[in-house]
Amino acid sequence: MRKVQLLLLLLFIGCSVHPLVDPVKGNMSTVHKINTAIKKSGLETNMGIHIISAKSGKTIYNLNIHHLFNPASNNKIYTATAALKFLTTNYQFITTAWIPKDEINASHISRLVLKGDGDPDFSLEDLDTLTQWIASKINSIDTIIVDNSKIDSVHYGEGWMWDEGSAWYAAQIDGLSLNDNCIDLHISGNEIGEAPHVDIIPNTNYVEIINQAITVNDTLDFEELDISRHWWNASNIIEINGEFLMEEPDTVLYYRNVHNPALFTGTVLKEMLEQKGVQIAGPVVHGLIKSDDVVIASHAADPFHKSLSNFLKQSDNLSGELYIKLIGNLITNNPGSWNDGLHATRLFFQDEVGLDTTSFSYVDGSGVSRYNYSSPAHFTHLLQWVYKNDLYRKDFMEALPTGGWDGTLESRMTGDDSGKYIHAKTGTLSGASCLSGFIYPPNGEPLIFSILMNGYVGDAKPYRDLQDEICRILVQQ
Repeated sequence: MRKVQLLLLLLFIGCSVHPLVDPVKGNMSTVHKINTAIKKSGLETNMGIHIISAKSGKTIYNLNIHHLFNPASNNKIYTATAALKFLTTNYQFITTAWIPKDEINASHISRLVLKGDGDPDFSLEDLDTLTQWIASKINSIDTIIVDNSKIDSVHYGEGWMWDEGSAWYAAQIDGLSLNDNCIDLHISGNEIGEAPHVDIIPNTNYVEIINQAITVNDTLDFEELDISRHWWNASNIIEINGEFLMEEPDTVLYYRNVHNPALFTGTVLKEMLEQKGVQIAGPVVHGLIKSDDVVIASHAADPFHKSLSNFLKQSDNLSGELYIKLIGNLITNNPGSWNDGLHATRLFFQDEVGLDTTSFSYVDGSGVSRYNYSSPAHFTHLLQWVYKNDLYRKDFMEALPTGGWDGTLESRMTGDDSGKYIHAKTGTLSGASCLSGFIYPPNGEPLIFSILMNGYVGDAKPYRDLQDEICRILVQQ
């Protein structure tokens, strides 16, 4: 029922197209400058803007602040705060390899279990380090088992678009992940009329590459590359069609996700071990560690604040969903689920942050879902709570992208030095562009802002440019 009410409210507010639909309140000088920037932009879309003093909460600018918008990746602001609350900065992901206790000194073992801990940043280098140690002790293995039981087996979130397909940002959510659950495809030119060269990382038989593209030297009737995994039949066949232009850089990098990340991780583990001389008789299968299994090798991830930094700066969707499910696991001691994790975070927002969780919709950790709805006032309330909380402020602030410097803000606000005063989270989906965070003007008090824009058609750049201009106005106050 609550979701239906929120959808009806969103439809109601979506009927208006001009951004200045409500009386604008705040500091009159700032109001005038921002309104002038909005009108000068010529953009007409649903827009909400809330700007407050970080210390006092005094309103600096107030436009449609209680209207609901799809926040896209601004949803990660909720998730990052909840992760700091429940997982804490001391949390550490540990991926482990197990064997039967009675085979601890044997060179041949019956089963090797790789158990995931929900590490969203587990890399090929990390896996290779594990395999080096295993290969130094073991000569042969009957079966490799992957244990991804830390979280449940639901790979896709509520409200995710069915046709996101093989895009990297829609990678399946799994308790045992590797390389962002993606294949890196390095594509370079060949002789004219021939298929371009394709190198994949990791170089694994888990995927099959069908390369039907051709190399060309002109743009007449040019057909861009189309690289798709056969996601519609849960296959790991990656098909490449279209044309590769010889004028491209030597190598162009693409990412495509894989089906069943745990088996992907186990297969790459098997291939790495075989390359190091370990003989493996059977296939990679799903399973669980047993009560008499013992750890023979492990990989401890970097401190959690580094994972949080990657999450916010790179807007990594996989991390956000794993954080939510891990919170669910931590609270219930059952396989982590979206339901349990989101329930715990909503209670936290309601009881400790003081947000009315019946007034917005928070259904995934990354913002991919079209069922997420929040207002600018929700975000400024939460960000002020973070700002005033000594336990979270430093790690949260350092994890945000900085304008013109890093992460998803690296290429924005580059015309002057305004960007360095902006620490904020971007958010982009089709028809949605958002920016929320902190501003530290060189000659003024710290500010908290949230700019949410929905309902436009076409390129997001004009809307991002307006957001950047508003931030510049605030820096110069």
